[in-house]
Amino acid sequence: MKEKITYLLDSPFKRLLAGTGDWFGYNFFRPRQNNLISKDSIHKILLIRLDHIGDLLMTTPALRALRIAYPKAEIHLLVKEATAEVLELNPNINRIITFNAPWTIAKGKKATRGDIIRLISRLRKEKYDSVIDFRADPREALLSLFTGAPYRLGYGARGGGFCFTHPGEYNPQDHEIHRAINLLSPLKITPESDKMDLNFSSEDHEMAETILLKAGVKPESKLAGIHPGAASPFKRWTYEGFAGLGDLLIENGYQVLLLGAPGDKNLLASITKQMQKTPTVICDINLKILGAVIERLDFLVCNDSAPSHIAQAVGTRAVVLYGPTHNEVTGPLDLEKHTVARNSIPCAPCWLPGTKFECRHDLRCWKGLKAEMVIKFILPL
Repeated sequence: MKEKITYLLDSPFKRLLAGTGDWFGYNFFRPRQNNLISKDSIHKILLIRLDHIGDLLMTTPALRALRIAYPKAEIHLLVKEATAEVLELNPNINRIITFNAPWTIAKGKKATRGDIIRLISRLRKEKYDSVIDFRADPREALLSLFTGAPYRLGYGARGGGFCFTHPGEYNPQDHEIHRAINLLSPLKITPESDKMDLNFSSEDHEMAETILLKAGVKPESKLAGIHPGAASPFKRWTYEGFAGLGDLLIENGYQVLLLGAPGDKNLLASITKQMQKTPTVICDINLKILGAVIERLDFLVCNDSAPSHIAQAVGTRAVVLYGPTHNEVTGPLDLEKHTVARNSIPCAPCWLPGTKFECRHDLRCWKGLKAEMVIKFILPL
């Protein structure tokens, strides 16, 4: 290892562990690095993105640029089962491989050690020319190494940099879309657009229309969507805030659709109970149908979560609520169309990806954000 690495890890023990692992890796594996990549040598590519739905969607501009540059290449994508649906109909992918990595699954079925060994064996048999690992995680970096691909692109910001032949320079302040695109620079790829992609079928459209019709939505209705869920409770605005905003939108002539994933039923019920007026609740729909429903909205109000990226991908205005997270990293890039709403206080944003969240200020960033403040970000349209 020729230079000292500043690891994006909040624990001294983890930094020591990452540094020790890299020292051994650089000294004993000695990978080829910064080689020129011949375009003619790339025929089969593996992309690795084992984290969340929103992160996967933010990879789609890079995926589209990769397909344009390599129209005849066979492109495979390694994701976990819960996110695979997002790219099932994406025309830029030849095959989706699912793997529930135990380090990315909080609940549900997780891969065993035997599953990991079988995955590595399967990937090696594919004989990929290139592997692109979009997430800075040492375990996924090792997966890249074990594929045996001659070209491996990725970030070593949390350790595992020795696994890559072309390690990228990780900037924590870069937007996630641009971070994915930047990894393609050794392939001499320049994207035409940073817009995200979400594809769904005519059947998904029809099902969405059926759901809206059953919910009493009329074609001429002004539709405001509210999606209050998020993977982490620290990324969620308050129940009172969402309830108050829903009432204000209804008072302004909007039919409010309260949207949620199957696991959000209790959350939606709690918000509905606090409202003075009655919203339309839509739950228990898959991601593609959710995308088709969001496409019909005038705008969607949501937390820093997957629905915000879905709205941007389908062209619906997103009003994204932020508390401790950084909108410069995950927020909308087109701020002429989309809106970032937050309670501007000195300590926010404070929570960087890959670090533990601790608040010494009683979540003032969320509790100080009131419905009357948010409605000003939305109206007049």
